[in-house]
Amino acid sequence: MEPRGADGQAPPPASPSSWQRRFERAVQIPGEFAALLSGELELATSCEPPAQAGIRLDAPGDLAELVDITGLAALPGAQRLSQFMVYLTASPDGASGVSVAGKMTRQMLEEALKVDLGTGISLQGQHAG
Repeated sequence: MEPRGADGQAPPPASPSSWQRRFERAVQIPGEFAALLSGELELATSCEPPAQAGIRLDAPGDLAELVDITGLAALPGAQRLSQFMVYLTASPDGASGVSVAGKMTRQMLEEALKVDLGTGISLQGQHAG
């Protein structure tokens, strides 16, 4: 993904909680697609091979151009990345979309944006919007 506004330019940075909701919607796509195939189109579907998805965010400079990290502590001396990638594989006994999206958001913040979240920070309360 390279988010762009109607003018073709990058939109203002979105909050971590906004990105978490976007990730949650993205991980729901394979299940919704399977429901469309089996329900509305009455086609047989299978869990083999399991659904897979990949998400890649790119920014010209660093991901802080896409993610608003105002108020979050940066790791000292760490250099933020311009790209975040994650790959997912469905599992019948896997985590919920909400849980997966939360882990993805935390991974993006810690590994690509070099934010020190520690263990006690809830992303739900970060920059509502």
